[in-house]
Amino acid sequence: MYFSDPSYSNSTRRAHTEHKHLSVTFVIVLLVFIVSWTPLFCYMNYASLVGDKSSIPTLINPIGKPDIMHLVGTYFVIWFNYVVSG
Repeated sequence: MYFSDPSYSNSTRRAHTEHKHLSVTFVIVLLVFIVSWTPLFCYMNYASLVGDKSSIPTLINPIGKPDIMHLVGTYFVIWFNYVVSG
């Protein structure tokens, strides 16, 4: 940028560096949010369009066959998304 310009003080450089770090942090948080919620949004849209819910693969279908591992996985994914959002 204009850091070689003598009119830039140390505080201006520090402020610019701080803003850059905040921007990078914001982008990381936004990407984690998008990555964690996109599968749920895709599933919800897909499940609303499919007439037969049993045709959805068991691994991603929270309303499918109710075995214990499936329920634990489903609740883990849902709570993980809530924690990431908080």
